[in-house]
Amino acid sequence: MNNDGFVSISYKVGHKDIWEPRMARINQACYRAELQTVVNGDRDVCTIHVNVDNLSEWMERLRILGLVLTPIVHVADFHGYNHKHQKPTPNKPSHWLCGVTRTHEIGQAFKEAEGGCNHKEAGRLLGFPECCTDAFLVNFRKNFDPQPLITAETTYPECNVTLRYFGARFISHLPCSTDCSASREVAKKFIKAIKMIDPEVVDWVYELLNGPLTWDSYHGIVEVDTPYFLGVTHSFPLMERKIIRKL
Repeated sequence: MNNDGFVSISYKVGHKDIWEPRMARINQACYRAELQTVVNGDRDVCTIHVNVDNLSEWMERLRILGLVLTPIVHVADFHGYNHKHQKPTPNKPSHWLCGVTRTHEIGQAFKEAEGGCNHKEAGRLLGFPECCTDAFLVNFRKNFDPQPLITAETTYPECNVTLRYFGARFISHLPCSTDCSASREVAKKFIKAIKMIDPEVVDWVYELLNGPLTWDSYHGIVEVDTPYFLGVTHSFPLMERKIIRKL
């Protein structure tokens, strides 16, 4: 299938009026929380995507916040959620994957780590637990959407990334396990940042991640069923159907 980053949410009867605006606020707050964790000094780097025509505008916008924007890699445009970056095509829309830091030096260190495929250093700068970076390096080679590989008997809401495609999350990385204690500590900092932006969002995300859901993946399509909506997006093309239920 064409990995174009598609994401779709279909709201269930009686829930669209409430949850569609909530999901919009969740997406906005979680996006801004990425930047806020850097402002707060809770991590060295976060990443954002910036259209090639808007680099100067974003550099100035972040400068006002005391942050530095460092372009890392030029990639093809996508809409929704993407597991892998594609090379840009001439005369087609594209953007820059950028690092956002508090200093130019950290930005350059992150660029060097990314350019040199030093994933452990890049993960450290991004504030990811070392155990999760190590697991990512093993799992991503097998499955770039490794939910079946990280699901433990216990799934803490802070480590639940089954709805990250649709914006609802408390961490920015793939945990080594859904019961990872180090990831829960990282989540505390992210939650603190969300509370500074839109406190109600924390309760809504907890409601989603702590509630019943089903993650169902087969042939490159994943469906995530919640009490309020069905989310559909692209995933690793599993030849055997995998279903994970959280009750």
